[in-house]
Amino acid sequence: MMRGIEMKIRRATAKDVDGMAEMAHEFELFLIKLDDTLMETPPPKAVFKKVLRQGLGDEKHYIVVAEENGKLAVMADFWAYPEFLHG
Repeated sequence: MMRGIEMKIRRATAKDVDGMAEMAHEFELFLIKLDDTLMETPPPKAVFKKVLRQGLGDEKHYIVVAEENGKLAVMADFWAYPEFLHG
């Protein structure tokens, strides 16, 4: 019998930035392995950290994380923009 994975999903906080930047960096490395036509190396982790910190304070940028056994396991970010035609 397989056990289900239990995760706690919550809004990201400043304490998550380092872990999220690591995930974003690893994802970029994965994409480069698939297709390196866009870039040969990912941006430095400091760039990811800067963007994530800015996103935490932006009401149009919603970042959530999932923890498994108290450790960051997954992140997702969502950008909300006003309707294009009506502003």
